[in-house]
Amino acid sequence: MGVTLRPAVPADLPLMADIWLDSAFGPERPPAMPEPPYLAHELATGHALMAEADGAAVGYGIMLTRGSVANLAELFVRRGAQSAGAGRALLAALMEGTPRQVFTVASHDRRALALYARAGMLPRWPYYYLQGETARLRLPPTDLEAVLARWDDAAWIAWDAMAAGRPRAQEHAYWRDARGGHPLWLRRRGRVVGYGVVQTRLPEQAGAPDAATVGPLIADRPANAVDALFTAAAWARARGAPRIDVCLCGPHAAFVPALEAGFRIVDQDTVMSTRTPGFCDPKRYVPSGAEFF
Repeated sequence: MGVTLRPAVPADLPLMADIWLDSAFGPERPPAMPEPPYLAHELATGHALMAEADGAAVGYGIMLTRGSVANLAELFVRRGAQSAGAGRALLAALMEGTPRQVFTVASHDRRALALYARAGMLPRWPYYYLQGETARLRLPPTDLEAVLARWDDAAWIAWDAMAAGRPRAQEHAYWRDARGGHPLWLRRRGRVVGYGVVQTRLPEQAGAPDAATVGPLIADRPANAVDALFTAAAWARARGAPRIDVCLCGPHAAFVPALEAGFRIVDQDTVMSTRTPGFCDPKRYVPSGAEFF
């Protein structure tokens, strides 16, 4: 199968969504699932390529470069076209000219893990997707206070750049406009010990569009990371979120406490990177969710 690559354009968004559904679910794909809104954001702010074979789209990939860090946000190939070179071609083209620090959150597909490892991205941490029905969560009280911040607050922006290892104004706009995000300061007796975002919409999930996502979020030290997560989760619950989603790397200080509080693991991926990531501390950083890290 000869593979050719071309730049992706907005008209390709339905194709991308269809390829993603086919790759992720195969014949068990959901019958009616809205097009993920993050695809349009990634297409508009990243380097996006389509892979074609015999005139048909068989795969796509998107790399988001922010500052000195590049995030392989998307790389999907139709099931019938996998292991035929499309994924390798896309990855090689997307990595060309990227910074030294390239990372991705890889699925548990062993072929994908091998592809990324051969490209220099090694596994660093397990990445867990947690969900909690707010009526069943047993969030312990904390002595932290969640206070609304401003998206244009230079100090808040600096906290996020420190946590993520890169400036990402593009994602701030996405969380605000597409996800109903609220920027927060986390304070103890007036002193800032962390920052975060609570996203209040999941438009691509027809069954839970008003679920909340906690992240990104970071505390100043691991000892405060558990209270920071529970304070943000309580803030979301107080505003009526029926479900709270959070992603944690395995070393995070709140991983076991979150499970004890009633969150359950619904999926697992792997953070892979070309070098030991300097863009976050897995013991205290909460990623932004299923995309962007």
